[in-house]
Amino acid sequence: MKSMQPSVLNKNSLEAFTSTHEPILIGDNNSSLGVFFSMEDLGKLLSLKESIKDTINTGILSGIADMEEGRFSEYNDDFINEFDKELDTRLAHKL
Repeated sequence: MKSMQPSVLNKNSLEAFTSTHEPILIGDNNSSLGVFFSMEDLGKLLSLKESIKDTINTGILSGIADMEEGRFSEYNDDFINEFDKELDTRLAHKL
């Protein structure tokens, strides 16, 4: 990521950086003030955000459907003990 001090910003310097699709960090003295993106890259970021939200929502709805159909286990000490026993049994048969 390129960086620039606010005092040297002008239209030409911004156009040169955004034409390469490289974000520009604006700041000085170890202080970040903002970031410039090309409009195309901003669109890609917003699209990615929506895709991630859709994936999360799909997973939540799938989990709710599983619970409604009884496809879940309560994560408690009994579950952990049974899981450990099953794992030990399976590993013992493979040795």
